[in-house]
Amino acid sequence: MNDDLTTAVSDFLAHKRALGRKYRTEEATLRLLLAFACQQGVTHLRQLTPSLLDEFAASGPRPRARSFNHLIGNLGCFLDWAVAQQRLDASPLRATRRRETERRLPFLFDTAQARRLLYAAAALPDNSRAPGRGQAYHAIFALCYGLGLRAGEACGLRIGDIDTRRQLLEVRGGKFGNYAEGAVMPSPVTGLVACGNSAQDSSA
Repeated sequence: MNDDLTTAVSDFLAHKRALGRKYRTEEATLRLLLAFACQQGVTHLRQLTPSLLDEFAASGPRPRARSFNHLIGNLGCFLDWAVAQQRLDASPLRATRRRETERRLPFLFDTAQARRLLYAAAALPDNSRAPGRGQAYHAIFALCYGLGLRAGEACGLRIGDIDTRRQLLEVRGGKFGNYAEGAVMPSPVTGLVACGNSAQDSSA
């Protein structure tokens, strides 16, 4: 088995992309590894040692835990693949992820808070650039809260995405380009249909 480091990285990226993954950011990380290894005179996969990988992880300015953890995750994925391909007997990576303390904790609305938010959204006044603004925001927030939609998914909805007969909603443009079809509560559907009809009437 060819244990050339550059060849191993190329084979790994080809393997992931054959599975439909883009792996552009991961490729950039592995290119940094290749450049660092070359500076150290390392050209073969089996020459990667725990100390060399520790030096590589510490070589760049990564003050944020998220950036460092992304680096370690990319290295671990590549080396675990090499082990599975029997190019390595064991992964030489010993570095562990840092604890992320700067990330904001998620906030979950309870029923009373969600109700107040919906009332406030419905009370938003119209303006020249946003007719039916209160109705639209009320429907968007209701869908986000009731179905867990992301902001981009909710804002990308169209009237044609609503199946009122089956009470289903087609959600496009999700994370990683995923497509989903989920059950919808009658009131948000009614609000979306009303918003769409209002918008069509105003544009006519």
